Amino acid sequence: MSTTIRRQYATQQQAAAKFQVTDRTIRNWIGQGYITGFRFGPRQIRVDLNEIEAMLQMVPATKARDGRKVYGEKSRIIPVVRAENV
Repeated sequence: MSTTIRRQYATQQQAAAKFQVTDRTIRNWIGQGYITGFRFGPRQIRVDLNEIEAMLQMVPATKARDGRKVYGEKSRIIPVVRAENV
């Protein structure tokens, strides 16, 4: 029997408040490929709180990036189509 962990979607601002970082940091993590962004609409990007929690336990210290790109080459933004009866 496999255990499936449900995703806990949150806005970038909600995730930033929960983990005591800025919403810009959340966007940087998406752009650098550390976490996945889930697109729920044209301007709605959500993140999985479980994924951030796991990432924070294993992210190594790295060099700072220049920050000119909002979403970098490694970013993963996945469009999400909602089911009618969810």
